[in-house]
Amino acid sequence: MRGRGLNYICFDIGGTFVKHAVVEANGNILTQDVLPTVHETKDLFVSSLLHIITQYEKNYEVSGIGVSMPGVVDPKVGISITAGAIYSLYGENILEALREAVPYPVTIENDANCALLAEKLNGKAVGNKDVVLLTIGTGIGGAIMVNGQLIHGSQFKSGEFGMMRINHSTNPHQTLHESASTTALVQSYQDHFGKDETINGKEIMMRMRQDEAVEQVVRKWTENIAVAIFNIAAFMNPEKILIGGGISADPLLLPMIMDAAQQNIHWQDFGVPIEICAHKNNAGLLGALYCLLQEPETIKN
Repeated sequence: MRGRGLNYICFDIGGTFVKHAVVEANGNILTQDVLPTVHETKDLFVSSLLHIITQYEKNYEVSGIGVSMPGVVDPKVGISITAGAIYSLYGENILEALREAVPYPVTIENDANCALLAEKLNGKAVGNKDVVLLTIGTGIGGAIMVNGQLIHGSQFKSGEFGMMRINHSTNPHQTLHESASTTALVQSYQDHFGKDETINGKEIMMRMRQDEAVEQVVRKWTENIAVAIFNIAAFMNPEKILIGGGISADPLLLPMIMDAAQQNIHWQDFGVPIEICAHKNNAGLLGALYCLLQEPETIKN
């Protein structure tokens, strides 16, 4: 058996694919792959995870299973109150099903929370106790850590920054999902240029470098992000705010957000450091590992 030592199987559940990996306690990924997400039933979904676990057990000594899930998750009881686009898992208890099937500790946590915990493991939140994560993607997500602990909220909905309303007088029902997500950027681009072409946020950011009109669309979009960041900073006063999501990899995004934030006359009094997350595609896996390592019964060394 080549995987002797302390190894953990981590899953990052998505609506299309499930990422899975064998990870060491320090975050080193020994092997990883993906499988299509099973949508039909909870039992078939759990069976797909158990099949992966069985395959890894042939080559690695396993000490625990960590799962990152979309939607509203009760991490203690294990119920997926919602599960993003995986409707067969709504109201189901994945944690209980896995614990009944394997002899190891098992943990489950919301994916945005896992993204923040990945930064706490070995990213931009190491050494910090009060941190907020804002994720920019198809929608707007987030996570909150106070005194080194995640804030889940009474209904496990803390960090749902996408439901903020920042244009109450002009568009009272518009949420941050509709004004600051990558989806919103694409919509603004298409509304401005009247084009039906298929385009994504990454391509828009590249076109901005050659086209001032596109840059103005992007700057308006980053102003909405900056408003959300200021509101978070004023309310939470964290040590720093981290920005995640695929579009955060563009090196021009953070400077543009900072430019917009500094136009706010109150930023000098309430502003906090803003940084881009260190982890991208593996954030869910590493956050699931962090959760697992906090469990008292998990063997760590």
